[in-house]
Amino acid sequence: MIQRIQSLFLLICSIVNLAYCYQLYFGYDIAMFFLEMESSIPFEVILLFPLIISVISFYTIFKYKNRQTQFVLNRLSIILCFVFVGILIFKFDIISSSEWINLVPLLSIVLLVLANRAIKKDEDLIKSMDRIR
Repeated sequence: MIQRIQSLFLLICSIVNLAYCYQLYFGYDIAMFFLEMESSIPFEVILLFPLIISVISFYTIFKYKNRQTQFVLNRLSIILCFVFVGILIFKFDIISSSEWINLVPLLSIVLLVLANRAIKKDEDLIKSMDRIR
């Protein structure tokens, strides 16, 4: 159901996170930054966060018949995004740099929140239709 606005937000979020994952893996400067950092968090874990968020967002698109499941999966994705942003800020201080690619996790949060609002609006519309019957 791509014609629904929340599906569009989720698809954009999924594509953006896949592009971010690709940039993290193949972007030489960013990959070298993470590999040179002496941290308790390995580079593969950092690479998995946007990949997991992307997969969950894409899977959520196809759960359009069950809006409550969509809502819960979006909340899980939002929590993962916040954890990812927290790791990037506190462990690596990478968000403070001026590169646009570092704003992708924040963009993902905005897109997921917009999708949740649209899902909630659909749910309220369905409940109001049931009340009329």
